[in-house]
Amino acid sequence: MAAVFNALGDPHRQRMLLLFDPDEELAVKDVASAVALSPTAAAHHISILRKAGLLTERRAGRVTMLSVDRQRLAECLEATLAYIRG
Repeated sequence: MAAVFNALGDPHRQRMLLLFDPDEELAVKDVASAVALSPTAAAHHISILRKAGLLTERRAGRVTMLSVDRQRLAECLEATLAYIRG
């Protein structure tokens, strides 16, 4: 869970996740251009989101498609709420 909250702690990564509609896939280049970061910076943030389990990727030929693992995100948030509620 620490990796998830670390990933969510950055405004660029938050914006990246909010780009996706439910069950939507976006190309890496589209995510990078939408958040106005250099390709290197975008790749760094995408890597952190992937390592946290919040983004999954699928290769479509030469293009890498990303999607949000909403179940992973929900599980972490639900575990946090359960802890808070005691």
